[in-house]
Amino acid sequence: MKLYNINILFLFRISLLLILLLAISTSLLSQNKVYHLKLVGREISSFRKQAKQIKRHHFNDDKTLNFKVQQLKSYFIEKGYLETNIDSIYKISDTLYAFFHIGKPYVWKDLNLVVDKPIGGEYLGFNFKGSKGFSFKDGTDEQSVILDYYSNHGYPFATLTLSDIKITDGEISGNGLLSPNQRIVWDSILIKGNALIHSKFIENHLGIKPGQVYCEEKFEAISQLISKLDFISEIKPSELEFFDGVAKVHHYLKKQSANRFDGIIGFQNNKETNQLELTGEVDLDLVNSFHRGEHIQFNWRKLEESSQNLKVDFHYPYIFNSKLGTDLSFQLMKQDSTYVNTNLRLGLNFQQTGTSGVCLFYQLKSSNLISSKHFAGLTVLPDFADSKSNLLGFQYEYEKLDRRYNPLEGWHWILDLSGGENKIKRNVNMPDELYKNIDLKTKIFEGRLSLKNYIPLGSKLVYHWQVMAAWMERVNYFENDLYRLGGMKTIRGFNEDSFRASKYALTRQEFQFVPSQHTSIYLFYDLAWYEQEIQEKIMSDHPMGYGFGLNFFAGSGLFTLNYALGKQGEQSTDLKSAKIHFGFIAKF
Repeated sequence: MKLYNINILFLFRISLLLILLLAISTSLLSQNKVYHLKLVGREISSFRKQAKQIKRHHFNDDKTLNFKVQQLKSYFIEKGYLETNIDSIYKISDTLYAFFHIGKPYVWKDLNLVVDKPIGGEYLGFNFKGSKGFSFKDGTDEQSVILDYYSNHGYPFATLTLSDIKITDGEISGNGLLSPNQRIVWDSILIKGNALIHSKFIENHLGIKPGQVYCEEKFEAISQLISKLDFISEIKPSELEFFDGVAKVHHYLKKQSANRFDGIIGFQNNKETNQLELTGEVDLDLVNSFHRGEHIQFNWRKLEESSQNLKVDFHYPYIFNSKLGTDLSFQLMKQDSTYVNTNLRLGLNFQQTGTSGVCLFYQLKSSNLISSKHFAGLTVLPDFADSKSNLLGFQYEYEKLDRRYNPLEGWHWILDLSGGENKIKRNVNMPDELYKNIDLKTKIFEGRLSLKNYIPLGSKLVYHWQVMAAWMERVNYFENDLYRLGGMKTIRGFNEDSFRASKYALTRQEFQFVPSQHTSIYLFYDLAWYEQEIQEKIMSDHPMGYGFGLNFFAGSGLFTLNYALGKQGEQSTDLKSAKIHFGFIAKF
């Protein structure tokens, strides 16, 4: 009797376990069950393409399936099949059968628009008439275009009412009454949060100024334009407040750390003077220090004995609350004891809304030989000369990136063209005969192009390519006038400024893995062609570089690491000559 009770208890437990396993397996199967949708109806044969596409779709739940059915109904109505209706729906096994009544297509025969209160000489509406008519979708689209036009020209509450609608043999005719309603103008911008930025800068950056007519497109573009500023960010989307014919914008902004510092300082012994010299590199970027969106860049580099490079840039936008800004740049480059180059550029920038703009500039270039006493006995001009150039030019910049740092998609390009006069200065330490067959005053032309593109290959994979090119056209070419290539910003895998070129073209390609906005790992390949012309000597080469890199945000700064190998001419790649760039850029 006791054994019998134990067996009963054992069987009960086994049965309970089997029921539980069956319930779990049924639940799992139902979660992974795949549904199909099939369209049924007399007129469906006219939409074979859509029916086949639907048949190939798989749906994981009833909710998604029913949503697709309603979406199809809206699609047919939009195409002009106004009688579209779902007569019945039933399910057999894993297939949902939707019986559609589509009916015949309807078109607009004529639609006459009457404007209640015209808004001047601007767009007043439309009037479509014709024996063939126009599609129902065209009619509804045009109505949306009209309302969008009015909402972008000060009438966000405009309404379009259809009346006297007549339908004859599938053709629709009628009248439309457009009422602009109240005219709205921008009132003011209110900034809430800890962002230290002047409201006038925000007004100009967004193109929203008090007294101007309201524009819906400008309001919708606010978040995108704010994201292009690296020193502030949105706490939440901006809000609108309408009252008494005006619109007030409430911005919720917070400060972002955008200033950057990167530097290394050291000392080395000068072999000629036997004295210690300061060496190193310093990069300093100051953004929005005066709360006007200005940008100051300072770069100093001295890595070789008796040579150094100094560059200072200053950009100040929206002078006197206008679209005009200033671009000032000064560069000094000393090449050992041979020469010193200076480059001064004064620009007047016309800033369009956002980050695109046109800049007109004046540029003064000067090159002076430092030690020229040993040139006294020369019979031909050396590869260096004292010179001075005055140029006028313009620059156009266009940017449409989804974000400033580690963008996932978009374009950015800069075109720079200039022309002017170059003067060769006679050096007192050189014989005058050397200048006899040289034109001391000639015309010069220069051009530069930088084109970047980011193409998303997935949610976190990006293909980035860049084209850079520059060209100069002049009668006399000297080494101290040429462009400099090589290093992290041009051809990776080579020393900074290791090539001299009178013209060049290069492409930089990267496959990037971008798990977050401040982190990326990438493989890169750089290929360049350049031509070097010095007086009558011309040579060309096509160096290349490749490697990998990574950067990520750590604590209060940005950590970067790049490993690059370079190959030039017939030389083979040497792992011992690899260039490793390791750095930490502090943000504050």
